[in-house]
Amino acid sequence: KKRLSEFCEKIQKLKKEIGWDLKWTCQLRVDSVDSDVLKKMRDAGCYIISYGFESYSADVLKSMRKYITPQQIDHAFKITLGEKIGVQANFIFGDIAETKETAKITLDYWKNTCQGQVNLDFIQPYPGSEIYQHCIKKRIIKDKLDFIKNEIGKTQWFNMTEKMSDNEVINLKKEILKSISKYSKFVRPTSVKRTGGLKRKNVYEVKLTCPFCDNREVYGNFLIKNRLTYGYDVMCRRCYKQFYVVSFVQRIAFKNYSMTESIMSSYLAIRRSIKKKAI
Repeated sequence: KKRLSEFCEKIQKLKKEIGWDLKWTCQLRVDSVDSDVLKKMRDAGCYIISYGFESYSADVLKSMRKYITPQQIDHAFKITLGEKIGVQANFIFGDIAETKETAKITLDYWKNTCQGQVNLDFIQPYPGSEIYQHCIKKRIIKDKLDFIKNEIGKTQWFNMTEKMSDNEVINLKKEILKSISKYSKFVRPTSVKRTGGLKRKNVYEVKLTCPFCDNREVYGNFLIKNRLTYGYDVMCRRCYKQFYVVSFVQRIAFKNYSMTESIMSSYLAIRRSIKKKAI
């Protein structure tokens, strides 16, 4: 905390010297924050803090070797937003110790508390990780090279748990996607105006109204490659809560997230099959 305090003081000094309103983000552990620390960070220009929440189940956190508690997660989440700093965090489902009950604990907390401020995803077995070795041992990953080339980071969710059936994992995935569609905020801009000129044709000025506090804001340098299908997460400059700004088409896709993801998964599966046959 002493080192962080010194850092904030140096940033404050630098802001005065160069006359810039410096903004910065960082990563912290949930067991290391308090109001005094957050106020110093906010005053020094910190506007988003990234935390590793991962799960709201004590059993899953222990399996992940996180060495934090659900109570610490709840405290860090609420106190950070309370000090007008945005939160970047994830709840990741599908750990080896995950069960229907532990998944429900996390998802219920997210629905009741997070207001869409925490992302939901499924754990990925990256090469070199312990859960990757678990997948190799259990023959969940049968072809290492094919997995790295065609599977990793895509929309496929592998059942890496010890106590959940494949069908239960599929149902959990559907519930997560349905929850994202229902509880996250998706906003269409009130105005989209190109400002980049001939050299920067994809740069726009976007006017938005925050769905949480009704604050009206203008965001410049907004990169939109396709006016029909864009979708970005944005943070309100007044209440510091995050929401999605989307096109009309993307709004429909997000509101039917489960169907959209299913179509994408099917497309990727077909494409992989065609590639294998071609080889």
